[in-house]
Amino acid sequence: MHQPISTDPGSLRSQVLDPLVYSSTWMASAAACLAFAAGKAMGLPFPTRAGGLVFCGILLVYNLDRLRDLERDRLTSPRRSAFIERCRKLLWILVLFSALGASLLLLNAPWRVQLIAVAVLLLGFAHRRIKRLAYFKELYLSAAWLLGILGLPASYATGAQHLSQCAWVLGPALLANDMAASLRDSEGITKRIGCGPTLQWSRVIALLGVGVGVFATESVQPLTAVPALTALALFSYRPGEAYGFLAVDGALFAGALIALALL
Repeated sequence: MHQPISTDPGSLRSQVLDPLVYSSTWMASAAACLAFAAGKAMGLPFPTRAGGLVFCGILLVYNLDRLRDLERDRLTSPRRSAFIERCRKLLWILVLFSALGASLLLLNAPWRVQLIAVAVLLLGFAHRRIKRLAYFKELYLSAAWLLGILGLPASYATGAQHLSQCAWVLGPALLANDMAASLRDSEGITKRIGCGPTLQWSRVIALLGVGVGVFATESVQPLTAVPALTALALFSYRPGEAYGFLAVDGALFAGALIALALL
């Protein structure tokens, strides 16, 4: 039997992990590292501005979604909801600074970057209304992440190589991660096909990314760490928001860091 998760704001776990994970800094850092790794895999100059824009965009969109959907999230993510309730004002400040940071990074950016950023942000703002659609939620979230971590580095510079291979390696990892999030929150595809099939399909999809990565071009192969760690997290999957936020989402972060070290 799983032990209940303490939501005591004075506990060490709450003081250390809650601000990192439930402020979306964990996911924003993972996304920025994925953009850095993808840029290097595509043979581009280190995509500092692209990674910064992805980081700010994730903080902005994810925190807005969680602040606006607090009541519904109480049932599926009680620990996260407790943190948001305690730190609501600080999270609104984080949203404002994220919006300011994204706006500054978009100044004088190429029009392609601005177009991608606006498209992803609009989709993010509409997420609260359309995320209840079965199947569609996981697909559009994965597409939005790919636009950010691949499209932005490629749009800031010219001469991107192996873009499609990078998409075929990272796309399955992102889709598998989104399916696991739906499993954790009991929404999206989980409502249509059930928990067991959702978990099994997420594992298969993550392994697809591993298979593509193994046979990819040498410069793309390090990205295989992302679907590989995602598959490992899914094969060791345990119910509960703590494992989902820390291990499944952390697999993207750790995989990106490993890829960066190998590139």
